[in-house]
Amino acid sequence: MKKRLSALLCAALAVSTIVGAMPAMAESSSEQVLNVYKNNEPATLDRVASTIDEAGKFILYDASEPLFRIVDGQTVEAGCESYTYDEETMTYTFTLRDNQWEDGVAVTAADYLYSFQRMVDPNTAYGYVSDLYCIENAEAINAGEMDVSELGVTAPDDKTLVVKLNEVTPAFLQVVPMYPQRQDFVESCGDGYGTDADKFLSCGPFKVTTWEHNSYIDMVKNENYWDAENVQLEEVHVALTNDSNTLYTSMLNGTLDHMQTSKTEYVEEFEGNDDLVITETVTPTLAFIVFNCEDEVMSNVKVRQAFSAAMNRELFTEVLYSGLAVPAYGLLSSANNINGVSFRDEVEEPLTAFIEALEDPKALLIEGLTELGMDPDPANLEVTLSMGSTTAASENQMAVFQQCFQETLGVTVVPDQTEWATFWTDCKAGDFQMGYLAWSGEVDISFLFNLFLSDSAQMPCFYYTEEYDEIVNQANSCTDDAERFALYAEAEKMVIVDNCQILPVYYNVTNDVLRSKVKGWDYNVFSTAGHKNVYIEE
Repeated sequence: MKKRLSALLCAALAVSTIVGAMPAMAESSSEQVLNVYKNNEPATLDRVASTIDEAGKFILYDASEPLFRIVDGQTVEAGCESYTYDEETMTYTFTLRDNQWEDGVAVTAADYLYSFQRMVDPNTAYGYVSDLYCIENAEAINAGEMDVSELGVTAPDDKTLVVKLNEVTPAFLQVVPMYPQRQDFVESCGDGYGTDADKFLSCGPFKVTTWEHNSYIDMVKNENYWDAENVQLEEVHVALTNDSNTLYTSMLNGTLDHMQTSKTEYVEEFEGNDDLVITETVTPTLAFIVFNCEDEVMSNVKVRQAFSAAMNRELFTEVLYSGLAVPAYGLLSSANNINGVSFRDEVEEPLTAFIEALEDPKALLIEGLTELGMDPDPANLEVTLSMGSTTAASENQMAVFQQCFQETLGVTVVPDQTEWATFWTDCKAGDFQMGYLAWSGEVDISFLFNLFLSDSAQMPCFYYTEEYDEIVNQANSCTDDAERFALYAEAEKMVIVDNCQILPVYYNVTNDVLRSKVKGWDYNVFSTAGHKNVYIEE
């Protein structure tokens, strides 16, 4: 299967504009008002836009109603009340609920159909369109060879949506975003759709009422929502800030109800507060260095392997995160699973055995440089490590990287730290040697493997193989869990060791700090439940 699971690409510890103080929060007391935050301004609330980011999805979980949601780790019906799947024809038939847009107009199958068509339309430039290539004619439409009306998605009536696949896709319900969009409203907004409160139409548990850019977003309960009687919150106030000190102070003084942090000093202070509940979670986010395999030096796999083996991951996580991060020797963290079974419980991280068997990373580097016909003395080698952040935290990260590679390999690492936009533009253009990134995905285990498919064009390693494509495509369409584990294990070893396209550094660990009066919170890292089931209990 040729697809890429929607994932969130970000620079590790990259930050947006820091504000000096938390925007005014809503009065909560005993009212059903929740005060939360996001680290950055949403780029858009248009789910099919190439610029959709984590902050935008965060709002959509509350303000829109996909066909399915991930709740407490389970895929449950949301916009649809039931569905059937015909194995012989590979066809899904969804029956919709009686839901309404915030203006009282009924949500129909045509609204979901329109969203599917926008995703495959080449004029939309949806970033993860390969996710939909499992649908009949999707790839040909996106290539401009067919009209969007020929997509294997139809709406025979207002309450029925039919999706015909062209290949077996076990994770279809988890992989493909199925959010409705009303054509008349989207077209009336033009290019501005999803960029402001009055340019977005809600059909979820809450509706967006105010969007003060770079400050806050307010949502209130949507009385036209199909399950409004079971939504207890009356308002969700989302502050837009990444000032950790302001967030920390707001948690202590009671004006913020939830915070995520990896700072040890914050956690220690919060642990002494009886009003707060702390939950530690390993996330599916991997921080890593990607190699530009078309670069003269990094084109040699032995050179890449030497750098990967030289990285002291334990030093990095202990010095920078006081142990609140897990050293990574593979592609997937323990959070990634197949039907509830952790990938890491079944598959050993491939880099561990490679490093244990390697006597001297420096000798491997010299061997690689010799094969390239270059000066074999590492002391004469300069390599550039790029980052999309200029913060003090990222400078500390750079210093540890320099220390690891200098001490073990004897090379000189030249830092190149710029703002994220510049860095990512350079990465996509191949104008770098090594780049520091982090990537996080969604519920299906394929989310990171698909980044390295030759038709993905998402991971800037510039190295792809037919063998890898065959293994991952086979795994993506496999219905036997044991076989999927084995195939993905083989693919992971190719990315991390055999081809060494990236250097894994750590798996992110986060601490959710939640006010004890907040109930119904979904801690699952893949949750798309939003705040529908949350309520305040004094």
